[in-house]
Amino acid sequence: MAARLSQLPLHCIPAEFPNKTSHLSDGPDDARLLPHELHPVFYGCLDWHSSVHGHWMLIRLLKQFPQLPGRDSMIQVLEQSFQKDKMEQEAAYFGKYTASKGYERTYGWAWLLKLDEELLTWNDPLGKNGTRPCSH
Repeated sequence: MAARLSQLPLHCIPAEFPNKTSHLSDGPDDARLLPHELHPVFYGCLDWHSSVHGHWMLIRLLKQFPQLPGRDSMIQVLEQSFQKDKMEQEAAYFGKYTASKGYERTYGWAWLLKLDEELLTWNDPLGKNGTRPCSH
């Protein structure tokens, strides 16, 4: 069952469309931004909080089932997401636009904190590489 569950976020994390951005545009330039331009890490899975939740699920499954089939694919997707420059751009979104300070509050923020908690408590070098979502 864990291997089957892992396929859901593996499929949707890199899938930019369909997408519901919920982005309140300040002007014509930022109204034209693609989902991955708004959120370089959490753009897939239809919306931001579902992408955060999908990343959380992969970490949780890796922690609970370290020998899970597909582990390498899961790690590859996570490493593609959790790059320092992408995480910095993701964090910058929350202060960049008029309405972005409260973006996805509180539901999405709760999942972001759960994701950070999973990484922080993961006794594996992959969880300690300095690119945790809330470490910046």
